Amino acid sequence: MIPRHSGRGSVDRSSIHPFLVLLSLLLLTASACSISLGQRQTIPLFEREQTPPPPLQSSDPPVAIQQVVAYRFKSEGIIVYLVLEDRAGKQTIATGYVSLVMKDRDTGQVLYRTSRTVQSSDFVETQVGSGLFAERRIVYSFDLIPYEEFSYQPKDKNTIVQADVTFSRTSGSTLRGTTLVTQ
Repeated sequence: MIPRHSGRGSVDRSSIHPFLVLLSLLLLTASACSISLGQRQTIPLFEREQTPPPPLQSSDPPVAIQQVVAYRFKSEGIIVYLVLEDRAGKQTIATGYVSLVMKDRDTGQVLYRTSRTVQSSDFVETQVGSGLFAERRIVYSFDLIPYEEFSYQPKDKNTIVQADVTFSRTSGSTLRGTTLVTQ
């Protein structure tokens, strides 16, 4: 119930009390629910038994690149990372050789290219996404690739960039993944 206004600068006082009670209940309920207090601190609605999450990392070798993620970081450059998976679809790590080629999807012009040796210890467990979409992942990151390091600068800053990743394991198998950077 919203307080009624008589139109002459006064409020019908009989409706103020129920309105304030309703407003107080809403605020109290909102504060009791899960409220995010920053990056990682949350107040739960109900006490739950705290059990550690299961380990993400499999000890089995990778059979595929589960995911390649690439996104523009402000006007500074592009961040690229990959996730490896084992035969059961669990995230895993490996030693090998990784290469990244970014190109203009429409023209095929290579914008950036790099290759490097990767150790299992180069993979890190991190949280990606935020809020309801947050999830833990084990990633190898190429970190921020500044636009200044591109060998070719696209004419349009909204150019769709294709990021192709190849991961060659020391055992000889080669895994491939690709993604598009549109924003």
